Amino acid sequence: EKLMDWGVNAVLIGEALVTANDILTKMKELML
Repeated sequence: EKLMDWGVNAVLIGEALVTANDILTKMKELML
């Protein structure tokens, strides 16, 4: 059960990082 929670957390963190990276990239494009 703990492993399942860990897997879900890892996926959520991964998605959050991808989203944040996407936002940073768009902000950099707007700055230029």
